[in-house]
Amino acid sequence: MSGKVYCIFTFYSIHFALKLESACKKENIPGKLIPVPRSISSSCGTAFRAEVEDRPRIELLAEKEGIEIETVVEYCLEERKSIFDKIFKK
Repeated sequence: MSGKVYCIFTFYSIHFALKLESACKKENIPGKLIPVPRSISSSCGTAFRAEVEDRPRIELLAEKEGIEIETVVEYCLEERKSIFDKIFKK
């Protein structure tokens, strides 16, 4: 299975996750809130997923808005296939 690499932003508080999501929407930067993948540690359990190329813009925006980021990780999210893809795999 292959996947796509994203930037995963984790936070100390869900407050900062929600604030970053809102700030990115205002600036038309795509991304979304996701549960933190098990292999990444986080205090609040909610992360913001964004495109790798948007990382510098998001980090500058977070600094400007006073949003505390715990860590940023480039992470490969596996593509999920349906059960039928697994059963009828060529």
